[in-house]
Amino acid sequence: MKILLVNTFYYPEVKGGAEYSVKKLAEALQADGNEITVLASGNTDNDEIIDGIKVHRRKFHSIYHSYGNVNKNVITMIFHRALDFWNPMNRNINY
Repeated sequence: MKILLVNTFYYPEVKGGAEYSVKKLAEALQADGNEITVLASGNTDNDEIIDGIKVHRRKFHSIYHSYGNVNKNVITMIFHRALDFWNPMNRNINY
């Protein structure tokens, strides 16, 4: 089976637990005989193979993950929280 895993970052660009979890999931699914492809963000558009797993990195701007943007203003942060709060897909999330 062909499986695409999508995450903001992927190994070796580990920022937290999600990247580690996606790597472990990709490895386990591959060990079961699946063809795994990972799509993640990167500084440049890049295609590579890591431990037999195809990794496609694409440069894109995420309004939620602005690492390095120290001057993020309060209005922008409030706007993003409001988007999350009124998003019908997030009804079960407690703030």
